[in-house]
Amino acid sequence: MKSFEPVYDKLEEIIINDLPEQIEKVNKCFNDGLIIKPFKNKKLEDNTKETPSFIFKMEDAEYTEKDRILENTVYKVSLEIKLPENETDKRHKQFRYFLAIENLLSAHETEDEWQDIHVAFSSYEKTKIKITI
Repeated sequence: MKSFEPVYDKLEEIIINDLPEQIEKVNKCFNDGLIIKPFKNKKLEDNTKETPSFIFKMEDAEYTEKDRILENTVYKVSLEIKLPENETDKRHKQFRYFLAIENLLSAHETEDEWQDIHVAFSSYEKTKIKITI
């Protein structure tokens, strides 16, 4: 099983530094008055009480027989998005955050730290990311 440490560092770099730019692009793309704001987190594991924010979790690490032969390890992580309780248009804002995250991962799918990275699943408040290294 390969180490997750360089992947974690790269994820932190792109989510903290590059996601605000993707959020701005989503706001400009829709240009309908519904604005999503950059997350308040300063690190991946910064579980701040301020909103909007996210909670990062390591969900799973998989090392199947096929992966062993190919020397791959598949990690699953999630970002749970937290908005203020009294937020208007909460569902639409969640969807726009998911779009910004998908755009971010697409822009960074060919990094040295992984072979593949993509959104595997999104629900109302959580997006799961699958990373193959």
